[in-house]
Amino acid sequence: MGLGQGSEFINQRHERFRRRNVRRATIEKRGKKPGKSAMVVAVDSYLKSLSGGTASDLYQAARKLSAHNDFFAANHTALSLQLLDTLAEHLLAVVAPNKAAGVQDETSTEYSQSTQIYAKEMKKIKHFYRSLTILLNSTEDAELLVFSILARLCLLSQWEANFSDFASFPNTMAPRQVKTKFLTLLVSLSLVLSSINANVWPTNGVCGSRVRYSWDALSVDDKKLYRDAIASAMSTGYHTLFVEVHSDIKSFKEAHNTCGMMFWHRRYLLAYEDMLRSLGTKFACITIPYWDYFADYAKFLTNVCTTFEDCSSFLKDMGGSSGPVTSQTINGFVVNGNCVNGLSSPYANFTSFCEKSTISGSSCSGCIPRGSWSLVNYPSGICYSSLAKYLSLQFGYAWFSQNIHYGLHQSIHNMAMGTLATYPTSADPIFYSHHATVDLIHQLYFDCQIGRRLTDSEKRNGDYAFESCAQADYTGVPPTSTSTFTMYWNAVGQTRTPVESHPRLGQFFVSQPKEYWQYVSGTDLGSLSYSYAADELFVLLKDQGLSCPKSHTRRLFDVNYVDVPVTADRKRKAIGRSFNLFQDIYDAALTNTSSHAEAIDQGQTVDCLWYDENFGVDDFSPEFRANWNLPSTAHTFCYNRVQEVRTGRKQVKVGRWKDKFRFHYFTMTDTQLASASEITSTDEAAIISSADASTTSTPTTLTDTTTTTTTNAATVTPGV
Repeated sequence: MGLGQGSEFINQRHERFRRRNVRRATIEKRGKKPGKSAMVVAVDSYLKSLSGGTASDLYQAARKLSAHNDFFAANHTALSLQLLDTLAEHLLAVVAPNKAAGVQDETSTEYSQSTQIYAKEMKKIKHFYRSLTILLNSTEDAELLVFSILARLCLLSQWEANFSDFASFPNTMAPRQVKTKFLTLLVSLSLVLSSINANVWPTNGVCGSRVRYSWDALSVDDKKLYRDAIASAMSTGYHTLFVEVHSDIKSFKEAHNTCGMMFWHRRYLLAYEDMLRSLGTKFACITIPYWDYFADYAKFLTNVCTTFEDCSSFLKDMGGSSGPVTSQTINGFVVNGNCVNGLSSPYANFTSFCEKSTISGSSCSGCIPRGSWSLVNYPSGICYSSLAKYLSLQFGYAWFSQNIHYGLHQSIHNMAMGTLATYPTSADPIFYSHHATVDLIHQLYFDCQIGRRLTDSEKRNGDYAFESCAQADYTGVPPTSTSTFTMYWNAVGQTRTPVESHPRLGQFFVSQPKEYWQYVSGTDLGSLSYSYAADELFVLLKDQGLSCPKSHTRRLFDVNYVDVPVTADRKRKAIGRSFNLFQDIYDAALTNTSSHAEAIDQGQTVDCLWYDENFGVDDFSPEFRANWNLPSTAHTFCYNRVQEVRTGRKQVKVGRWKDKFRFHYFTMTDTQLASASEITSTDEAAIISSADASTTSTPTTLTDTTTTTTTNAATVTPGV
């Protein structure tokens, strides 16, 4: 459509506006003013409050605004991405064409007043974003700013609905160019928003939806509240009773040697969470926080930190691993490690921990046995390529379950050692957050592969909902979708009892569903339903980078590299660098592979090789293997993958992959990372060449460290 046609179009639109205004005036004369949605009314009220009042008043107004939408209240970042993405489409249809047609600013009279308003609002939003990094030092001010942005977006969304014919404007600018640039801004915004921590758990007993948050997203008060809840669970004996459930041999084997692993622990965590909530009014809204070990792994590979403990604020906050050497007998099982009472952290207190439910007070050890986390590396293979692969590939639930179980899940238990490497593993409070992360991945898988509410029949029979499988040495009958859970309390010297019938534990299990199929989705459990507030990685993968076959998540990598502000903290910079590397490797692999599955598998392969060359690939320790009765052919994913490459069963199909790792992890400066979306492949090659010319060494020493060989692994990834 040419400029002449554009003018005619605008005249026609003015006439439509005139007729609409006449109708509105008629309605108002009759006293029937058109109504507004609750959200729009709240936004109107909020924006009016910006002109006056104290910072506290504005903060409260912003919080009230969020209450009008459960998803908004649960995940500010995800909603901001959703709204901004919608506006990106409008930006294509309105602002970009105006500029292309020669409109220099929003005050031009050549276009309609509505177009001018829209352009002006978009300009304000951009200014808000620039200001956000400046205000991050003030949590309250920064949160106000975020809500102000979202409020304006809500208004714009409502306002723009009346002007859908903007899509007819001349579009002389390539959509990919504009949308890519804007989506990159959105991802960068998500990396900044997550710095803002406000209390998420009311202490008055009036709870909203049940939402689980990342530990790093919790405020100081929330972390202390969780500490007090765990301490109360220990002092009342409930914590130990749950340990005696998890260490029942038959229950443990069903929970760890079959495809029921994630379902079994979903039920177990819900009961433990309900127990914490029962301990007092102030704990009534608590949820188990998850541990984002993908972000920790990104920090490890980018040299932000050097050990398992050093890389995880969660592990440090939960008391770390320092303490005198101890050997305890927890419900009949000998557990060795460092005696950690938690008091080195303001967020942990294990001084009331008891090894069995028949003792109390001074008879208890008052500490948790842990491995030496400050002396070991972060476990391998916890990369973004692994997560994207497990969530997006269509090989059915059994494949997904076994990869998560024997990959991510086992690696954490193996590296943590101490209590985590034994049958009474749930004695350590970090167990619950570890399994909350596994449960989050399970929920993301459901959303990605299915993406809708299932009928009861579909839950019982769908290959992507549940499939039966078992480890080779499992002696029982593995659970099917219609099986009831094997979940018993079994303390040394006591009568083995179904959890529903236990005099103290029964209250937390009796109202729960009893069959596996009923736990297909955490968001479809009736009054027990819950959701997760996504952390940075999950926002990036699900909203920007992940290709989901059944849900409406975007096609893979419809964005350039993400920008991370110079003012962002080291964690967010590590996430940005790792996500950009993930995208770079995938794009490079696509040119030499035949499928998405093979390309994304290449990301896992080179990640394992990089880990091996820099740190030496890890494997299951003899102690962990013996405690959990793992066969000699079972190994960590990266141990298997390195051996596959060395024996020729896998090939690397990414050219100069080491250069890409060096570029994203070390060569790229923070200033370049802040505008990474503008870096082209030509720019990248030039920067790499310049770095090669100016130095003869890299920040890390790359050597072939693994010299051992192994038998063919038992857990080779199927289908790729």
